[in-house]
Amino acid sequence: LMASAGALYGDGDTALVVSLIPLVALGSQDGRFTFDMGAGGALLSRHRFGTQDFGGNFQFALTVGVGVPLFERFGVGYRFLHYSDAGIYGPNNTGADLHMLELIYRF
Repeated sequence: LMASAGALYGDGDTALVVSLIPLVALGSQDGRFTFDMGAGGALLSRHRFGTQDFGGNFQFALTVGVGVPLFERFGVGYRFLHYSDAGIYGPNNTGADLHMLELIYRF
C-alpha cells in the first residue's frame, strides 16, 4: 500500500495532493531490486492550474516503480505516476504524468 502527500505546482498555482494506492510488488530473489505497480485514488485541493483543468478534485492514480534497497529499511527508486479523471468529469481532461525520484522507507 502506497500512501503519499505532496504538492503539485504548475503555471504559478499550487495544490496539495494526497493519494492511496494498493500495490502489487515483486522483488528479485537476491533482494537487489523491487518492482511494483498499482491503481488507486488521489484528492487534489484544487483542480485548475492555469490552462490545465483536471475536471474535479478526485483523480484516479496509476503507478509503476522500481526500487533499490540501500539499508535494511531504506532505499531509493524511480516512479512513474499518472493522474486522470478517466472521463468522469467530461472528455477534456488530459491528466498529468509525473516522473519522480523517491526515498523509500519500508515498515
